[in-house]
Amino acid sequence: MELRWENVTVTVGSGEKGKTILNNVSGCVRQGSVMAIMGSSGAGKSTLMNILTRRNIQGLKTDGRITVNGVEVKEHISKISAYVQQNDVFVGAMTVAEHLFLQAKLRLSKWKKEDQERRINEVVKQMGLKKCYDTVIGTPGIPFIIKLDSTYRYILL
Repeated sequence: MELRWENVTVTVGSGEKGKTILNNVSGCVRQGSVMAIMGSSGAGKSTLMNILTRRNIQGLKTDGRITVNGVEVKEHISKISAYVQQNDVFVGAMTVAEHLFLQAKLRLSKWKKEDQERRINEVVKQMGLKKCYDTVIGTPGIPFIIKLDSTYRYILL
């Protein structure tokens, strides 16, 4: 799979009060790769992710071309895509499995349970999460204690 965006321009408002948020931005992400979008506050990182996934775009005027495997992306892409938003919350006391099941219940609530489980298994396989599937996520800076046989371990993430 390849996600490609070419000459994407995003503006809000019109006329003299209009503001360009993204100007002729292009990029590509190929299957099996990881992409990081970095920039200062207000640089348009979240706007780009929203445009690529067709989320939260009301009031924005967009130009440019976005394709998946060479096929132009339409509004339905938001039903089959997502990204981890900068303010997503992970419950540190949950395991990866528990977190994925919670997210599936919240985001795929109209799907049958079997379909949710199938999708979770696909994501676990695609993202290589099998080894950490039953691992507690943890919260940075907050210690937790685990019991191993008769030994207690204090862990600070």
